[in-house]
Amino acid sequence: MARTRIHTAIKFIFAFFLLFLTGRDGCAAAGQKQIIVVLRCDDYSSRSSPEIETRLIDALKRYNVPCTFGVIPYVCARDFEDMSEQACMPLSSVKAGILKRGITEGVLDVALHGYSHQTCLDEKQGGYAEFSGQSYDKQLKKIRDGKDLLESMLDIQVDIFIPPWNRYGPDTLKALEGLGFRCISAGPYGDAEQASGLKFLPATCTLPELREAVGSAGRIPDDQPVIVAYFHANSFLDINKRGGLWFSEFEGLLDWLGSRKDINVLSAAEAVDMVADLSARRLIHYRSFLRSFYLLPSFLRPSSRLVYFHSEDAYRSHIIYWRGVTLFFYAGILLCSFCPAFFAGLLIFPRLRSAEKIFKYCGAGILVLFSIYAFHDLVINYKGAIGVTALLGGCIGVWTASWRLKKP
Repeated sequence: MARTRIHTAIKFIFAFFLLFLTGRDGCAAAGQKQIIVVLRCDDYSSRSSPEIETRLIDALKRYNVPCTFGVIPYVCARDFEDMSEQACMPLSSVKAGILKRGITEGVLDVALHGYSHQTCLDEKQGGYAEFSGQSYDKQLKKIRDGKDLLESMLDIQVDIFIPPWNRYGPDTLKALEGLGFRCISAGPYGDAEQASGLKFLPATCTLPELREAVGSAGRIPDDQPVIVAYFHANSFLDINKRGGLWFSEFEGLLDWLGSRKDINVLSAAEAVDMVADLSARRLIHYRSFLRSFYLLPSFLRPSSRLVYFHSEDAYRSHIIYWRGVTLFFYAGILLCSFCPAFFAGLLIFPRLRSAEKIFKYCGAGILVLFSIYAFHDLVINYKGAIGVTALLGGCIGVWTASWRLKKP
Protein backbone atom coordinates (compact mmCIF):
# COMPACT_ATOMS: atom_id res chain seq x y z
CA MET A 1 0.00 0.00 0.00
CA ALA A 2 2.80 2.40 0.97
CA ARG A 3 4.68 1.53 -2.23
CA THR A 4 1.60 2.35 -4.32
CA ARG A 5 1.26 5.72 -2.58
CA ILE A 6 4.91 6.53 -3.26
CA HIS A 7 4.49 5.61 -6.93
CA THR A 8 1.37 7.79 -7.14
CA ALA A 9 3.12 10.75 -5.52
CA ILE A 10 6.09 10.53 -7.89
CA LYS A 11 3.80 10.25 -10.91
CA PHE A 12 1.83 13.29 -9.72
CA ILE A 13 4.98 15.40 -9.41
CA PHE A 14 6.19 14.45 -12.90
CA ALA A 15 2.70 14.93 -14.36
CA PHE A 16 2.57 18.42 -12.84
CA PHE A 17 5.80 19.42 -14.56
CA LEU A 18 4.61 17.94 -17.87
CA LEU A 19 1.36 19.88 -17.56
CA PHE A 20 3.35 23.02 -16.85
CA LEU A 21 5.45 22.36 -19.95
CA THR A 22 2.62 21.71 -22.41
CA GLY A 23 -0.58 22.71 -20.64
CA ARG A 24 -1.15 26.09 -22.29
CA ASP A 25 -0.93 24.73 -25.86
CA GLY A 26 -2.98 21.69 -24.89
CA CYS A 27 -5.84 23.85 -23.61
CA ALA A 28 -5.79 25.97 -26.73
CA ALA A 29 -6.05 22.96 -29.02
CA ALA A 30 -8.61 21.04 -26.97
CA GLY A 31 -11.64 22.67 -28.56
CA GLN A 32 -10.52 21.90 -32.13
CA LYS A 33 -9.07 18.44 -31.99
CA GLN A 34 -10.53 15.19 -33.19
CA ILE A 35 -9.20 12.04 -31.53
CA ILE A 36 -8.98 9.13 -33.98
CA VAL A 37 -9.48 5.69 -32.41
CA VAL A 38 -8.91 2.46 -34.34
CA LEU A 39 -9.89 -0.91 -32.85
CA ARG A 40 -7.84 -3.87 -34.11
CA CYS A 41 -8.79 -7.48 -33.35
CA ASP A 42 -6.00 -9.93 -34.27
CA ASP A 43 -5.77 -13.71 -34.78
CA TYR A 44 -9.13 -14.36 -36.47
CA SER A 45 -8.78 -17.79 -38.08
CA SER A 46 -10.32 -21.24 -38.47
CA ARG A 47 -9.12 -22.01 -34.94
CA SER A 48 -10.45 -18.92 -33.15
CA SER A 49 -13.74 -18.91 -31.24
CA PRO A 50 -16.75 -18.24 -33.52
CA GLU A 51 -19.03 -17.70 -30.49
CA ILE A 52 -17.05 -14.80 -29.05
CA GLU A 53 -16.42 -13.35 -32.51
CA THR A 54 -20.14 -13.41 -33.32
CA ARG A 55 -20.83 -11.63 -30.01
CA LEU A 56 -18.12 -9.15 -30.89
CA ILE A 57 -19.65 -8.31 -34.28
CA ASP A 58 -23.12 -8.02 -32.72
CA ALA A 59 -21.79 -5.58 -30.11
CA LEU A 60 -19.99 -3.51 -32.76
CA LYS A 61 -23.21 -3.28 -34.75
CA ARG A 62 -25.29 -2.40 -31.66
CA TYR A 63 -23.07 0.56 -30.81
CA ASN A 64 -22.24 1.42 -34.44
CA VAL A 65 -18.48 1.15 -33.88
CA PRO A 66 -16.18 -0.21 -36.64
CA CYS A 67 -13.26 -2.57 -36.08
CA THR A 68 -10.45 -4.08 -38.17
CA PHE A 69 -10.07 -7.86 -37.99
CA GLY A 70 -6.58 -9.25 -38.58
CA VAL A 71 -7.29 -12.56 -40.34
CA ILE A 72 -4.85 -15.48 -40.55
CA PRO A 73 -5.49 -17.15 -43.93
CA TYR A 74 -3.75 -20.50 -43.28
CA VAL A 75 -3.51 -20.85 -39.51
CA CYS A 76 -1.04 -23.37 -38.05
CA ALA A 77 -2.84 -26.40 -36.60
CA ARG A 78 -1.33 -26.32 -33.10
CA ASP A 79 0.18 -23.64 -30.87
CA PHE A 80 1.41 -20.30 -32.28
CA GLU A 81 4.46 -20.47 -30.01
CA ASP A 82 5.42 -23.98 -31.14
CA MET A 83 8.36 -23.48 -33.52
CA SER A 84 8.27 -27.04 -34.88
CA GLU A 85 6.78 -27.57 -38.34
CA GLN A 86 2.99 -27.65 -38.31
CA ALA A 87 0.19 -28.36 -40.77
CA CYS A 88 -1.89 -25.39 -41.94
CA MET A 89 -5.66 -24.94 -41.84
CA PRO A 90 -7.14 -22.60 -44.50
CA LEU A 91 -9.90 -20.21 -43.50
CA SER A 92 -13.15 -22.19 -43.40
CA SER A 93 -16.32 -21.22 -45.22
CA VAL A 94 -18.09 -20.87 -41.85
CA LYS A 95 -15.54 -18.35 -40.56
CA ALA A 96 -15.55 -16.55 -43.92
CA GLY A 97 -19.34 -16.26 -43.62
CA ILE A 98 -19.04 -14.57 -40.22
CA LEU A 99 -16.64 -12.04 -41.72
CA LYS A 100 -18.90 -11.42 -44.72
CA ARG A 101 -21.79 -10.59 -42.39
CA GLY A 102 -19.69 -8.06 -40.51
CA ILE A 103 -18.44 -6.53 -43.75
CA THR A 104 -21.98 -6.29 -45.15
CA GLU A 105 -23.21 -4.66 -41.94
CA GLY A 106 -20.43 -2.10 -42.19
CA VAL A 107 -18.84 -2.78 -38.80
CA LEU A 108 -15.55 -4.36 -39.83
CA ASP A 109 -12.87 -4.44 -42.46
CA VAL A 110 -10.28 -7.16 -42.99
CA ALA A 111 -6.49 -7.02 -42.79
CA LEU A 112 -4.08 -9.82 -43.64
CA HIS A 113 -2.54 -11.09 -40.39
CA GLY A 114 0.48 -12.98 -41.64
CA TYR A 115 0.16 -16.33 -43.36
CA SER A 116 -0.09 -19.10 -40.76
CA HIS A 117 1.22 -17.35 -37.63
CA GLN A 118 3.82 -20.13 -37.58
CA THR A 119 6.45 -18.84 -35.20
CA CYS A 120 10.17 -18.62 -35.75
CA LEU A 121 12.81 -16.95 -33.61
CA ASP A 122 13.88 -13.51 -34.75
CA GLU A 123 17.64 -13.79 -34.20
CA LYS A 124 18.30 -10.12 -34.99
CA GLN A 125 15.66 -8.45 -32.79
CA GLY A 126 14.97 -11.34 -30.42
CA GLY A 127 11.55 -12.76 -29.63
CA TYR A 128 8.88 -14.41 -31.77
CA ALA A 129 8.15 -13.52 -35.38
CA GLU A 130 6.75 -15.03 -38.58
CA PHE A 131 8.24 -12.72 -41.19
CA SER A 132 11.16 -10.85 -39.66
CA GLY A 133 14.41 -12.59 -40.61
CA GLN A 134 12.87 -14.62 -43.45
CA SER A 135 14.06 -14.29 -47.07
CA TYR A 136 12.34 -11.84 -49.40
CA ASP A 137 11.08 -14.57 -51.76
CA LYS A 138 9.59 -16.57 -48.89
CA GLN A 139 7.83 -13.53 -47.47
CA LEU A 140 6.56 -12.47 -50.89
CA LYS A 141 5.02 -15.90 -51.56
CA LYS A 142 3.35 -16.10 -48.15
CA ILE A 143 1.87 -12.62 -48.37
CA ARG A 144 0.67 -13.16 -51.95
CA ASP A 145 -0.92 -16.54 -51.15
CA GLY A 146 -2.64 -15.20 -48.03
CA LYS A 147 -3.94 -12.13 -49.84
CA ASP A 148 -5.27 -14.25 -52.72
CA LEU A 149 -7.17 -16.58 -50.37
CA LEU A 150 -8.88 -13.80 -48.42
CA GLU A 151 -9.79 -11.82 -51.52
CA SER A 152 -11.25 -14.86 -53.28
CA MET A 153 -13.27 -16.00 -50.24
CA LEU A 154 -14.52 -12.58 -49.14
CA ASP A 155 -14.76 -10.85 -52.52
CA ILE A 156 -12.97 -7.74 -51.22
CA GLN A 157 -9.64 -6.01 -51.71
CA VAL A 158 -7.14 -6.68 -48.90
CA ASP A 159 -4.44 -4.02 -48.71
CA ILE A 160 -3.66 -3.70 -44.98
CA PHE A 161 -1.09 -5.98 -43.36
CA ILE A 162 -0.69 -6.87 -39.67
CA PRO A 163 2.48 -8.91 -39.05
CA PRO A 164 2.22 -11.59 -36.34
CA TRP A 165 3.91 -10.57 -33.10
CA ASN A 166 4.03 -7.02 -34.60
CA ARG A 167 7.46 -7.80 -36.08
CA TYR A 168 8.66 -7.37 -39.64
CA GLY A 169 11.76 -6.38 -41.60
CA PRO A 170 12.75 -4.27 -44.63
CA ASP A 171 12.05 -7.18 -47.00
CA THR A 172 8.50 -7.32 -45.61
CA LEU A 173 7.94 -3.69 -46.59
CA LYS A 174 9.40 -4.34 -50.04
CA ALA A 175 7.08 -7.33 -50.57
CA LEU A 176 4.03 -5.37 -49.38
CA GLU A 177 4.69 -2.49 -51.73
CA GLY A 178 5.21 -4.89 -54.63
CA LEU A 179 1.83 -6.53 -53.93
CA GLY A 180 -0.08 -3.25 -53.75
CA PHE A 181 -0.64 -2.97 -49.99
CA ARG A 182 -1.39 0.51 -48.67
CA CYS A 183 -0.71 0.19 -44.96
CA ILE A 184 1.11 -1.85 -42.32
CA SER A 185 -0.14 -1.93 -38.73
CA ALA A 186 2.48 -3.34 -36.37
CA GLY A 187 4.36 -2.12 -33.32
CA PRO A 188 6.32 1.15 -33.18
CA TYR A 189 9.83 -0.35 -33.46
CA GLY A 190 9.77 -1.92 -36.93
CA ASP A 191 11.67 -0.66 -39.97
CA ALA A 192 10.43 2.59 -41.46
CA GLU A 193 12.11 4.01 -44.55
CA GLN A 194 11.13 7.61 -45.24
CA ALA A 195 10.94 6.91 -48.99
CA SER A 196 8.38 4.13 -48.44
CA GLY A 197 4.99 4.62 -50.05
CA LEU A 198 3.28 2.61 -47.30
CA LYS A 199 1.22 4.15 -44.52
CA PHE A 200 2.20 3.20 -40.95
CA LEU A 201 -0.50 2.73 -38.32
CA PRO A 202 1.18 1.25 -35.23
CA ALA A 203 -0.66 -0.31 -32.31
CA THR A 204 -0.38 2.06 -29.35
CA CYS A 205 -2.34 0.47 -26.49
CA THR A 206 -4.53 -2.41 -25.35
CA LEU A 207 -8.25 -2.20 -24.59
CA PRO A 208 -7.77 -1.76 -20.80
CA GLU A 209 -5.48 1.21 -21.54
CA LEU A 210 -7.86 2.89 -24.00
CA ARG A 211 -9.56 5.32 -21.58
CA GLU A 212 -6.17 6.48 -20.28
CA ALA A 213 -4.97 6.91 -23.86
CA VAL A 214 -7.99 9.05 -24.78
CA GLY A 215 -7.48 11.22 -21.69
CA SER A 216 -3.85 11.78 -22.65
CA ALA A 217 -4.76 12.52 -26.28
CA GLY A 218 -7.06 15.29 -25.02
CA ARG A 219 -4.14 16.97 -23.23
CA ILE A 220 -1.55 16.70 -26.02
CA PRO A 221 -1.18 19.84 -28.19
CA ASP A 222 -2.03 18.01 -31.40
CA ASP A 223 -5.12 18.45 -33.58
CA GLN A 224 -5.46 14.84 -34.79
CA PRO A 225 -3.93 12.30 -32.40
CA VAL A 226 -4.39 8.63 -33.30
CA ILE A 227 -4.93 5.70 -30.92
CA VAL A 228 -4.79 2.09 -32.14
CA ALA A 229 -6.12 -0.30 -29.49
CA TYR A 230 -5.39 -3.93 -30.33
CA PHE A 231 -6.87 -7.05 -28.77
CA HIS A 232 -7.76 -10.68 -29.51
CA ALA A 233 -10.94 -12.70 -29.27
CA ASN A 234 -9.44 -14.42 -26.21
CA SER A 235 -8.64 -11.09 -24.51
CA PHE A 236 -11.88 -11.35 -22.52
CA LEU A 237 -12.07 -12.79 -19.01
CA ASP A 238 -15.28 -14.57 -20.01
CA ILE A 239 -13.23 -17.20 -21.85
CA ASN A 240 -9.68 -16.62 -20.64
CA LYS A 241 -8.55 -16.14 -17.04
CA ARG A 242 -5.57 -14.13 -18.30
CA GLY A 243 -7.78 -11.76 -20.31
CA GLY A 244 -7.71 -8.02 -19.76
CA LEU A 245 -11.41 -7.24 -19.25
CA TRP A 246 -14.91 -8.74 -19.21
CA PHE A 247 -17.02 -8.63 -22.36
CA SER A 248 -19.56 -6.44 -20.55
CA GLU A 249 -16.75 -3.96 -19.89
CA PHE A 250 -15.92 -4.02 -23.59
CA GLU A 251 -19.53 -3.16 -24.40
CA GLY A 252 -19.36 -0.29 -21.90
CA LEU A 253 -16.21 0.88 -23.67
CA LEU A 254 -17.99 0.85 -27.04
CA ASP A 255 -20.88 2.85 -25.55
CA TRP A 256 -18.43 5.37 -24.09
CA LEU A 257 -16.57 5.76 -27.39
CA GLY A 258 -19.84 6.41 -29.22
CA SER A 259 -20.92 9.05 -26.71
CA ARG A 260 -17.78 11.18 -27.01
CA LYS A 261 -18.12 13.97 -29.57
CA ASP A 262 -14.36 14.51 -29.71
CA ILE A 263 -13.71 10.86 -30.69
CA ASN A 264 -13.98 9.52 -34.22
CA VAL A 265 -13.80 5.70 -34.28
CA LEU A 266 -12.55 4.45 -37.65
CA SER A 267 -11.51 1.16 -39.14
CA ALA A 268 -7.89 0.91 -40.26
CA ALA A 269 -8.92 1.36 -43.91
CA GLU A 270 -10.91 4.49 -43.04
CA ALA A 271 -7.98 5.87 -41.05
CA VAL A 272 -5.65 5.36 -44.03
CA ASP A 273 -8.05 7.43 -46.17
CA MET A 274 -8.87 10.14 -43.62
CA VAL A 275 -5.77 10.78 -41.48
CA ALA A 276 -3.57 13.39 -43.11
CA ASP A 277 -0.19 11.95 -42.13
CA LEU A 278 0.60 8.26 -41.55
CA SER A 279 4.05 8.45 -43.10
CA ALA A 280 7.24 6.69 -42.07
CA ARG A 281 8.49 10.06 -40.80
CA ARG A 282 5.68 10.18 -38.24
CA LEU A 283 6.53 6.67 -37.06
CA ILE A 284 10.21 7.58 -36.70
CA HIS A 285 9.30 10.58 -34.49
CA TYR A 286 7.01 8.39 -32.38
CA ARG A 287 9.75 5.80 -31.94
CA SER A 288 12.22 8.49 -30.83
CA PHE A 289 9.69 9.70 -28.28
CA LEU A 290 9.16 6.19 -26.86
CA ARG A 291 12.90 5.71 -26.51
CA SER A 292 13.26 8.97 -24.56
CA PHE A 293 11.90 7.38 -21.37
CA TYR A 294 12.45 3.64 -21.73
CA LEU A 295 15.04 3.72 -18.93
CA LEU A 296 12.34 4.82 -16.49
CA PRO A 297 10.32 2.31 -14.42
CA SER A 298 6.92 1.52 -15.91
CA PHE A 299 5.00 3.44 -13.21
CA LEU A 300 6.81 6.67 -14.23
CA ARG A 301 6.26 6.38 -17.97
CA PRO A 302 3.83 8.93 -19.43
CA SER A 303 0.34 8.08 -20.66
CA SER A 304 1.18 10.02 -23.83
CA ARG A 305 3.13 6.89 -24.89
CA LEU A 306 -0.29 5.42 -25.75
CA VAL A 307 -1.01 8.08 -28.38
CA TYR A 308 0.34 8.36 -31.94
CA PHE A 309 0.56 12.12 -32.40
CA HIS A 310 2.28 13.86 -35.30
CA SER A 311 3.09 17.42 -34.22
CA GLU A 312 6.88 17.71 -34.39
CA ASP A 313 6.84 20.51 -31.80
CA ALA A 314 4.92 18.26 -29.40
CA TYR A 315 7.36 15.40 -29.97
CA ARG A 316 10.34 17.69 -29.47
CA SER A 317 9.05 19.14 -26.19
CA HIS A 318 8.10 15.69 -24.87
CA ILE A 319 11.48 14.18 -25.78
CA ILE A 320 13.42 17.02 -24.12
CA TYR A 321 11.23 16.83 -21.03
CA TRP A 322 11.44 13.06 -20.55
CA ARG A 323 15.16 12.92 -21.16
CA GLY A 324 15.46 15.54 -18.43
CA VAL A 325 13.24 13.48 -16.14
CA THR A 326 15.39 10.40 -16.81
CA LEU A 327 18.56 12.33 -16.03
CA PHE A 328 17.01 13.70 -12.83
CA PHE A 329 15.80 10.21 -11.82
CA TYR A 330 19.22 8.58 -12.17
CA ALA A 331 20.98 11.54 -10.55
CA GLY A 332 18.65 11.01 -7.59
CA ILE A 333 19.51 7.31 -7.41
CA LEU A 334 23.22 8.13 -7.61
CA LEU A 335 22.91 10.67 -4.79
CA CYS A 336 20.75 8.37 -2.63
CA SER A 337 23.33 5.59 -2.83
CA PHE A 338 26.33 7.92 -2.54
CA CYS A 339 25.31 9.61 0.72
CA PRO A 340 24.83 6.48 2.92
CA ALA A 341 28.05 4.92 1.58
CA PHE A 342 30.03 8.12 2.13
CA PHE A 343 28.89 8.76 5.70
CA ALA A 344 29.12 5.07 6.61
CA GLY A 345 32.71 5.12 5.36
CA LEU A 346 33.53 8.17 7.47
CA LEU A 347 32.18 6.39 10.56
CA ILE A 348 33.49 2.86 9.97
CA PHE A 349 36.88 3.23 8.24
CA PRO A 350 38.72 5.00 11.12
CA ARG A 351 37.71 2.14 13.46
CA LEU A 352 38.13 -0.79 11.07
CA ARG A 353 40.98 -0.16 8.67
CA SER A 354 40.55 -3.60 7.05
CA ALA A 355 36.93 -2.76 6.17
CA GLU A 356 38.14 0.13 4.04
CA LYS A 357 39.96 -2.10 1.53
CA ILE A 358 37.15 -4.67 1.54
CA PHE A 359 34.50 -2.09 0.75
CA LYS A 360 36.62 -0.25 -1.81
CA TYR A 361 37.79 -3.18 -3.89
CA CYS A 362 34.94 -5.63 -3.36
CA GLY A 363 32.42 -2.90 -4.18
CA ALA A 364 34.27 -2.06 -7.39
CA GLY A 365 34.40 -5.75 -8.30
CA ILE A 366 30.68 -6.20 -7.67
CA LEU A 367 29.98 -3.13 -9.82
CA VAL A 368 32.00 -4.57 -12.73
CA LEU A 369 30.41 -8.02 -12.46
CA PHE A 370 26.88 -6.65 -12.21
CA SER A 371 27.48 -4.34 -15.18
CA ILE A 372 28.63 -7.29 -17.28
CA TYR A 373 25.56 -9.29 -16.22
CA ALA A 374 23.12 -6.43 -16.78
CA PHE A 375 24.42 -5.45 -20.22
CA HIS A 376 25.78 -8.78 -21.50
CA ASP A 377 23.37 -8.81 -24.47
CA LEU A 378 24.03 -5.11 -25.22
CA VAL A 379 20.41 -4.31 -24.33
CA ILE A 380 19.95 -1.77 -21.54
CA ASN A 381 16.76 -1.99 -19.49
CA TYR A 382 15.72 0.16 -16.59
CA LYS A 383 16.25 -2.53 -13.92
CA GLY A 384 19.86 -3.07 -14.96
CA ALA A 385 20.45 0.67 -15.30
CA ILE A 386 19.04 1.34 -11.82
CA GLY A 387 21.21 -1.40 -10.30
CA VAL A 388 24.39 -0.17 -11.98
CA THR A 389 23.66 3.45 -11.00
CA ALA A 390 23.02 2.51 -7.36
CA LEU A 391 26.22 0.44 -7.17
CA LEU A 392 28.20 3.21 -8.87
CA GLY A 393 26.90 5.76 -6.36
CA GLY A 394 27.85 3.46 -3.49
CA CYS A 395 31.36 2.91 -4.88
CA ILE A 396 31.89 6.63 -5.39
CA GLY A 397 30.71 7.24 -1.83
CA VAL A 398 33.13 4.65 -0.38
CA TRP A 399 36.13 5.89 -2.38
CA THR A 400 35.31 9.53 -1.58
CA ALA A 401 35.10 8.72 2.16
CA SER A 402 38.47 6.95 1.97
CA TRP A 403 40.04 9.90 0.16
CA ARG A 404 38.48 12.34 2.64
CA LEU A 405 39.94 10.52 5.65
CA LYS A 406 43.42 10.52 4.12
CA LYS A 407 43.28 14.19 3.24
CA PRO A 408 45.22 16.35 5.78
